Amino acid sequence: MKKRIVSFILVLAIVTLTFVPIAKATSNRLLSLGSRGSDVKILQQRLNSLGYNSGAVDGIFGTRTYNGVKVFQGKHGLAVDGIVGENTRNKLFSSQIKPPTGGIRDVPITGLLRKGSRGSQVTTLQNRLNQLGFNVGKADGIFGTRTYNGVKVFQGKHGLAVDGIVGKNTIDKLYPKSELKPKPEPAPKPVPEFEQMYRVRKSWSDPRSQIGAFRNLDGAKKLADQNPGYKVFDSSGKIVYENNPRPNPDPKPEIPVGSVSILSETKSNIKQMQAWARSKNATETFVNLAPIYFDIAIKIGVNPEGAYCQAAYETGFGRFGGVIDETYNNPCGLKTSIGGDNDDPDAHKRFKDWNEGITAHIDHLALYAGASGYPKASSPDPRHFEWLTGRATTFRSLGGEGKWAPNENYGIRLGNLLNELYNMQDK
Repeated sequence: MKKRIVSFILVLAIVTLTFVPIAKATSNRLLSLGSRGSDVKILQQRLNSLGYNSGAVDGIFGTRTYNGVKVFQGKHGLAVDGIVGENTRNKLFSSQIKPPTGGIRDVPITGLLRKGSRGSQVTTLQNRLNQLGFNVGKADGIFGTRTYNGVKVFQGKHGLAVDGIVGKNTIDKLYPKSELKPKPEPAPKPVPEFEQMYRVRKSWSDPRSQIGAFRNLDGAKKLADQNPGYKVFDSSGKIVYENNPRPNPDPKPEIPVGSVSILSETKSNIKQMQAWARSKNATETFVNLAPIYFDIAIKIGVNPEGAYCQAAYETGFGRFGGVIDETYNNPCGLKTSIGGDNDDPDAHKRFKDWNEGITAHIDHLALYAGASGYPKASSPDPRHFEWLTGRATTFRSLGGEGKWAPNENYGIRLGNLLNELYNMQDK
């Protein structure tokens, strides 16, 4: 009898030891961010073995484990919540889930990155964006405004959701599989680190003076030749071309601009405004805004070409390039009534269409000039404040302390643009 009891205990011990790893692997405990224990270690080992990098197997359910779980859930049609419950656990430890036959995909960014993130993976992201030509400045490991804007531009160009968050879909586009797998022979030719762009500006330190950007140097040189004082810079900021304007043997007398009043009649026409915009390599969208400006400004009593020149300066002739883009329908950088930081896209007003955006621009100019009936009881201008009434009566006086722009050169630049427009031949 004793012999049979000992045999039974021995068998029970063997069975128990055999199933201990399975019990751990299939623990019913809910695992989430902050969980600790041996079952978390088993989770981390399983994720790493399947190629979902969760970092060190330390039994601590931290950010990297959380991100690894979310990527796994997304790939296997589960609710992407970063929590290991019954469904995620069953799928994760299923015998049908095996590492990909091509080996683990070595993607250098494994976690979710967003504005405010810091660390080596942000540095990797910044280097990759700069390499691809989406200039985010110095790779300092801080996910700031320039990195956020670079991610959004990249996402827009590649048909992704434009949210500024670097998740699985964005990472896949940043590091396409074709780049991560060995290429068959013959070996590919070396690819340059980034696509060279030639920018036409007055100076590298003044990006708002930019009037064009080209992949082809000849196109950039041609535009610089048409605009005395402008130079061609490569992507590093080095001057690669500086025109030497030749004196015109038979110059046409220029129309003096002086200080054009905001509330004044037009001296131009739509055709001339559009010809001037095209000479500046404006986008076709911006060229098509000329008749809208002409119609709305004349009705309100504002000089249309002056307003159009200001819009050209604020938007880079429709190329934008700052914190907002064409989808805002905001031609002059107007902020919301609450306002905010210049680098914050959410601080800027998004209008429903160009008619509304241009009406808001013209209303804001009329308010500055102290037009009769202003401020209006109802205007799409989000910053239609009474205290702005009469602050500037000319386009030149829009620059200065307490004005549209704090720098006095702002008004001078608007005057220069008006001078160019007035001396442009209709085409």
